[in-house]
Amino acid sequence: MILFKKSSAWLLVLLQGFFTYFLSQYLSQCAGVSLFNLFQGPGWFIILFLLNLGLTLLLILVALWKHEVALLILLIVIHTVCPILFFTSLTRNPYFTQIVLFNIWVSFLWIVYFFEGLINKKLIFPKTPLDIPIFSFLLVTIISLLASFLSHENSFYASIFSEGLKSLIFLIINVILVFYAASLIEPKWRKRFILLTFWVGTLSALYGLMQSYGFEIIWKGGLTPFGNRPVSTFGNPNFLSSYLLLLFPLLVAQLCSSKLKFTFLITSFLLILITAGIIATMTRSTWVGLVVSIFLLPCSQVIREFIKKNIRTLAIFFGLVAFCIFFWPKSKVGGYANPWERIIEIQNVKNKQGYGPWHQRILIWTSCWSMVKDHLLLGKGWGLLELFYPYYQGKSLYHPLLKRFRTHANNAHNEVIEIWSQTGFIGMGIYLWSWVVLIFAGWKVSQFYTIEKRDNSLWSWALTVGSIAMFTDNFFGNVSLHFTVPAFLFWWQSGLLMGMVRNENSVKNRKDPIVYCFNNSAAFSRSLFCILILLLCLSCVWNFRREFQEIYYFRGFKVSQSKDHQDLSRRELESAWKWYPREVNTNYELANTYSRLAQQNSQSGLNSQAQNWRFTAVWAYLEALRANAGYDEIYFNLAATQSQLGWFEDKFSNFSILTPRGSQAHGMAEETKGAIYNYSRALAINPLSKESYNFLGNVYLQNLKDYLPQGVKLYEKATIFFPEEKDFWLNKAYFEIQSQLFDQAYLSLKTAQAIDPFHELTRRNINAFMIQTKRKEDPLIENDRLVSDILLYIQAKDWSHLKEKSQDLIKSFPNLFQARFILANTYFELKQWNDAENEYLKALRIEPNHKVALTNLALTYRLENRFKEARNIYEKILNNDPTDSTVKNLIQSLPQ
Repeated sequence: MILFKKSSAWLLVLLQGFFTYFLSQYLSQCAGVSLFNLFQGPGWFIILFLLNLGLTLLLILVALWKHEVALLILLIVIHTVCPILFFTSLTRNPYFTQIVLFNIWVSFLWIVYFFEGLINKKLIFPKTPLDIPIFSFLLVTIISLLASFLSHENSFYASIFSEGLKSLIFLIINVILVFYAASLIEPKWRKRFILLTFWVGTLSALYGLMQSYGFEIIWKGGLTPFGNRPVSTFGNPNFLSSYLLLLFPLLVAQLCSSKLKFTFLITSFLLILITAGIIATMTRSTWVGLVVSIFLLPCSQVIREFIKKNIRTLAIFFGLVAFCIFFWPKSKVGGYANPWERIIEIQNVKNKQGYGPWHQRILIWTSCWSMVKDHLLLGKGWGLLELFYPYYQGKSLYHPLLKRFRTHANNAHNEVIEIWSQTGFIGMGIYLWSWVVLIFAGWKVSQFYTIEKRDNSLWSWALTVGSIAMFTDNFFGNVSLHFTVPAFLFWWQSGLLMGMVRNENSVKNRKDPIVYCFNNSAAFSRSLFCILILLLCLSCVWNFRREFQEIYYFRGFKVSQSKDHQDLSRRELESAWKWYPREVNTNYELANTYSRLAQQNSQSGLNSQAQNWRFTAVWAYLEALRANAGYDEIYFNLAATQSQLGWFEDKFSNFSILTPRGSQAHGMAEETKGAIYNYSRALAINPLSKESYNFLGNVYLQNLKDYLPQGVKLYEKATIFFPEEKDFWLNKAYFEIQSQLFDQAYLSLKTAQAIDPFHELTRRNINAFMIQTKRKEDPLIENDRLVSDILLYIQAKDWSHLKEKSQDLIKSFPNLFQARFILANTYFELKQWNDAENEYLKALRIEPNHKVALTNLALTYRLENRFKEARNIYEKILNNDPTDSTVKNLIQSLPQ
C-alpha cells in the first residue's frame, strides 16, 4: 500500500491528529486530569495519550520525509500495538481498547487509500481468487439479516439491527479490509511484516509463560482468570494460542530458509518459545491444529529436504515437546499439572454427571442445529447467534444431563455450525467454497515456485498450512476466528498468500490482469468512493463512541453494588448510554440502578419519587431489550418492576419519562407488555430459574380466578426441572385443588411428602386436602401420623419406641435421609454402635457431605476406639470446610 501523493499522507496525519485530540480531551475528563499535568493521571491515560501523540508526530515526519510509506507505518503500528495493548482498569473487557484502536486505524488506512484513488482518478484494487467468494458471502450475510427482520416480530427489530451491525462491521473491517490490505503489500514488505509478527508473538508467549507461573510484571495482582492458563495480552488463552499457532508454520519456514547459523539459532529459540506458549495455554483444539500443521508441513519439498539434513536436531525438538507434555513444571497458581493431565481429562465424557467442555458443546450444537432446521437457506441471520441462541436452548434443557450446562453462548464453538446457524445452507456453501479456494490457491502457488524460487514455495505453503491449522483449531471448539486480534492475523496471512498468488499469475502470464483498475472519472465511481469514505468515517465515530461507552459503563458498574453510591453509578451509566445507547450490559445495569433507587426512595417513604424511578427503570429495561433481547434476566427484572407498578397485563396506560439526554421517551403498553408476559418470556429462555416460577406463581395467585389453568401448567413445568423442590409440588397441588383436579393434586401431595414428610406446610396441606375430600384412612394420613409419633418420641427421648417408628418410616421412605439419620441417632443413643454406624453410612450414601451425620459417624468411631476411621471422616469434613476450627481440634485430640 504505497502512496503516490503527499496530500494523502497529510490526510492520514490529519485523521490521526483529530483522533488524538478528541481521544485525549475525553480521556482527560474520565481521568480527572488536564493535559498539562498528564503524568498525574492513571497509567492507561498516559499510555494512550503518548501512544497516539507519538504516532501523530511519526506520521508528520513520514509525510515530510517519505510519504510513500505512511500507510505501511500505520500497518506496523497496528501489528505491534493492537495485540499487546491491554488495560485491566479502563474497560470491563481488558482487550476492548485494542479492538477500538484496530478498527479506527484500519478505517484510516482505507479512507486514505480511497482518497488517493479519487485524486489519481484511478483506484488499484487487487484481484485474488477469493474475490467472488468473499463478496458473495458479504452479500449473503446482508440478505440473511434482511430475512431475519422479515421473519420476526417487531420487538426484535432493534436487537437484530444492533447485533447485526456489530457483526457486519467486524466482517468488513476485520476480514475484508485486512485481507485486501495484505494483498496489496509489495513482496519486499511481506517478509518484514512476517518477521514483525514473530517478535510480537514471542513477547506475548514470553509474557504468557510468566503469567502461567505467577510472575506478573505489568499489572497489580495476577491475571489468572483461567488458573494457570495464561491470557497474556489477549484476554483469553484461546486467542493467544491461535495467534501463536499461525506463527508456527512460518517459523518453520524461516528455520528452513536460514542461511546463517546465527539466524538459525535465533529462529530455533523463537520456535521453542512459541511452541511452549501454545502448550502453556492448555488449549486442546489448538494442539490439534498444531499436530495437523506438523503433518502437513513436510508436503513441501523444501521442508522434506530440511528434515533429511537436520533429522537429529528435529528429534531433539520433538523429544523436548514430548518431555514437556508429561513433565511440564507445575504452576503455583494452580490449574493443570501438565498437558498430559489436560489431554486425559477427555475421558471424563463417560462421567454420568457430565463433562462440561463436551456436554456443554453438545447443548450448544443441538441448539444451533435447531436454528439451521428452522431457517435452512439463510440461517437465523448474520451475527444473531447470541441473540436467538437462548430461545433454542430452552428446549434442550429438558434433557436431565444437558440442563446442568446451560449457558449464554456467544459462539457455537464449531466453525461449521457457527456459520451454518447464522447464514444457512447458502452461506455455509459459500464459506466452504472460500476455504477450498484459499487452500487450493496456496497449494498451487507453492508448487509453481518449487523449481525457480524455492523460498517463495516454502513461504506460500507455510501460509497455507497456517490457514488449515486455524480452521482445525476453530472446528474443534475454538472461536478465535470471530475475535479481533487472532482473526486479524489470520486474514492478514491469507491476504499475504493471495498476494503471492497474484505474483504467480503475473509471472505465468503477463496478459492476465492482477489488479482491478477503477477509473473514477465517471460520476458513479466518484460517488461510490465518496460513500465508502463516508461509511468508514462513520465506522470510526461508532468505534470511538463505543470506547467511551465501555469506559463509563465500567466506572458505573464498579460502584453499582454499593448502596451508598447508587446516584454516582446512575450518572456514570447514563453517560455510557449517551455515548452509545445500544449496549445491553450498560442498559441492563442502568435499569437495575434505577430499580435500586426506587427501592431506596420507597424505604424512605418517598413513594412518588420511587414510582418515577420505576417508570424510568421500565424504560431502561426496554432499552436493554432493544440492544439484545436474548437475556432472561432482563425480562425477569422488567416483570418484577412491572409487578411493583401493578402492571400484570398490557392494560395499563402509556407513560412518558425523561431520558438521560433530556428528551421525552414514551412507553406504550403493547410494547412493554405486562409482568405475566415478561415472566413467561424469561422462563421460555431459562426454564431453570426458580425465581421466575415463584414470582409468576405469585402473580397468578393474586389473580387466581383468571389464571388457574396457567398456574397448573406453570408448576407442571417447574416440577419437571425441579423434581426435588417440595414447595413447587405444594403450589402445583394448590392450583389443582382449586381447579377440582383432585386426583392430580393427590399425586402432587404424595410427591411432596416423599421429599420431606416432616415439612410443616406439607403436613398441613395433606390434612386440609383429606378433610376437603373426606378421606379418613389413607397412606398419606398414616405416614403423617408416623411423623407425629416420631417427633413426640424425639421430644420425650423415648429411644426404644423411636427406633420402632423410625424403622416403620424407612419402610415407607427407604431413600429418605431424615429417616435414616433419625434411626442412626437412635441407635447411637442406645449405644448400639454397629447399627448406628451402618445407618449413618446408609444416610451418607443419600447425602454424602452432610456435616452432622459425618460428625456423628466420626464420634461413633471414636467411642469404638477406631481412631483411624474417625480421622478419615474428620479430614473429609475439613475438605468440605477447611475453616472449621472445631474439627481441627478434634483431629489433634485423636491418639496417634
